[in-house]
Amino acid sequence: MDLTKFGFPPASRAWNPDACDSPYRGYHWVEWLDDQHLAVVFNTTPVCMPDGKDPFISGNARVVVLTAAGKLEAERDIPYVADVWDSKTPGSGLAIGPGDTILVIVHGVPWANVPNADGMVRVLTRDLQPVQDILTETPSTEMVYKTFTHYGLHFKDVAIDRKTVVFSEDTGIGKPQKCLLFAGIPLKQVADCGSDVMRENLYSEAPYPISGNEIPTAFLGRSTDQSRSAVFSVKDRPLCDLAGAFCPGRGTLVVYETRTRKPLFSRKYSVDAALAFSPDGRKIASFLHNRLEIVRIP
Repeated sequence: MDLTKFGFPPASRAWNPDACDSPYRGYHWVEWLDDQHLAVVFNTTPVCMPDGKDPFISGNARVVVLTAAGKLEAERDIPYVADVWDSKTPGSGLAIGPGDTILVIVHGVPWANVPNADGMVRVLTRDLQPVQDILTETPSTEMVYKTFTHYGLHFKDVAIDRKTVVFSEDTGIGKPQKCLLFAGIPLKQVADCGSDVMRENLYSEAPYPISGNEIPTAFLGRSTDQSRSAVFSVKDRPLCDLAGAFCPGRGTLVVYETRTRKPLFSRKYSVDAALAFSPDGRKIASFLHNRLEIVRIP
């Protein structure tokens, strides 16, 4: 489906992060809310400014909830401060949390009356009504080596079952971060945690059913019944990725039986595409440029 009818920006230099040396932060992600609905986020403000030398500009992220058939069910714009980013690959900035809440990761807080925070997690209902805002990355007033240190919450990820959200908290210079579990609606801290409760890392399900010369770069998750899993891999980590550039390469997405590792589906996708694996394990959504595509898996 074509997302321009929902406000996705035109195909021009101003919205192409590969068209300038120092693009501003953008949004480009998709997640399944359930087997028939998706949440999509993209920036409606440009990332390449003609004479842009400002370290920050005003940005706008649009979140839309769509049916798998392409019908718009909800829409919300979220302002943010767009900083010059060290990567040309658009960020995710979106996750599905407990009770089908939608978490929008705002990397720059544009409100002057929010002290000591340079980011937040905006928690929304599935129809995009506000639930709460959680301030993140709170800078302290202490100067260390002439730079501000950061003491506060950092969003990490959502557990694979979507029942808990993982944050980390800085505890001081040279000290390990503290892992915190949040749950419920609104989100509240329910426990401390160890690094092992973070969302499954890339190699936790190894060996993957991929070729020996391929490198797994993203574990897309498992179906609700745990029977199917999905992984994305590339033959080699592109040099442009290592240099923080916008890579034009392609990789392979494989859906497989979790228990036997038997491949069930394989398809090539651009490494620039945002990919999402549906809870029933039967659909893949891909978001690239202005196109959102859904592929059904037998």
